[in-house]
Amino acid sequence: MKSQHLLLTILFIIAALSTGAQTQIQLGSASGAPEDTVNLPVTLTTGGNTVCALSLEIRYDESKLTPSAAELDSQGTAAGKQITQSYPLPGVLRLGLYGMNQTALANGVVANAKFTIREDAVGSSLLATTCGASDCSGNGVSAASGTATVSISSSTGNVHPADLDDDWKMEISEVTSYGSAWKSGATWERPPNPIPINYITKAGSLWKSGENYHYDAGADPPWTSGSSRRAEKSEAALTGTAQRKILSNERGFLVGIRVVPQTGVSAYAVEEILPPGCVPTDIQGEGLYDAGSHTIRWGPYMDDQARNLTYAVTNSMYISADSIHGIASFDGVGVAVAGPPGPSPGFSPGF
Repeated sequence: MKSQHLLLTILFIIAALSTGAQTQIQLGSASGAPEDTVNLPVTLTTGGNTVCALSLEIRYDESKLTPSAAELDSQGTAAGKQITQSYPLPGVLRLGLYGMNQTALANGVVANAKFTIREDAVGSSLLATTCGASDCSGNGVSAASGTATVSISSSTGNVHPADLDDDWKMEISEVTSYGSAWKSGATWERPPNPIPINYITKAGSLWKSGENYHYDAGADPPWTSGSSRRAEKSEAALTGTAQRKILSNERGFLVGIRVVPQTGVSAYAVEEILPPGCVPTDIQGEGLYDAGSHTIRWGPYMDDQARNLTYAVTNSMYISADSIHGIASFDGVGVAVAGPPGPSPGFSPGF
C-alpha cells in the first residue's frame, strides 16, 4: 500500500515538471437526493499524449458527502489498469489508475468516483480537483483538471402547495398563511382549491416534525417529514375521533363536536358543512364560517389536546337527517365526524 501511495505522489511531482500538449482529466458532475450514491465519471482526454497512469485528488465537503468505493470504467478496464483509493487528508479523496503493463489509456471514461449524499445534506457541493499523469516510461505528462458539482435535491415530485419558495422546508409562516386561506375559504395561489383539510393538517405536521420534508408517492397527502427518500413506510399515522351531538331548545339547535386526537398528533382541524340556508351563530373554539361554501372551519390546532367545538343554529327548519356533514383531519388523515344530525338526549355544552 505504501508503494502505491508513493507512486501517486511521484505522478503529481512529475506532472508539474512535464512539458508538451496538455492532457485533461475531468471529474463529471452528478445530482441526487440524500442517501443516494452518485457516480462522477473520470474522463481522460489525452491531447495526443501517451498516458499509462494517472491520479486525481478530489476535495469534498465531509458534511455533505461520504466517499464510496470507486470503480474502473470501460477505458480503464480495456487498458488493464487497476484503481486505488486513499485519503491523504480529511476531506480529500485520492484516486490512482496504474497497471503493470505498457498499455496506454485511450480517450473516454476511465473510472467512476462514487459519493453517498449524507442524510441531512441540502443545496449543492463543489468538488475541486488536482491531477497527475505519466507515460509508459514514467515521464510526466502535463495534465489539468477542473471542478465538479454534486447537486442535492431534497426530493422528487411536487412540493407541498404551502411551500411557495420550493425549498422543501415547511416553515411556520407558510403554515400560517396557508391555514388562514383554508379557514376563510380563500383561493390559494397554487392548486388544489378549495384547500383540502388534509393538506393543511399535513402542513402543520411537517412543520412540527422539523420543517424538512420530501415527496412520498405512497402517502396521501404525498409528503413525509424528513429530507430523506426512504423505501420503507413510516409507522402508522396517528388519528383521532370526532363525535357530534345536538341539543334542541326553544331557539333552535346547539351543536357540539367533541374532538379527541391520539397522543402525539401534531396538528388537527375540523370542517362542518351545513345545508344552504342554515346560518350558524355563536361559533366557539375560534371557528370561522365561510358562507360561500356553507362551511365552519376550526383550527389548525398545533397540539394533541381534546376540544369541544360548538355552534348554534336558529333557523332549525333546515336541519334534516342527512343535512350536516363533518370531517376531522389529524396530521393529514381525515375521519368523518360521527353522530346523528338529529337532537341527542342528555347533551350539554360541556359534553
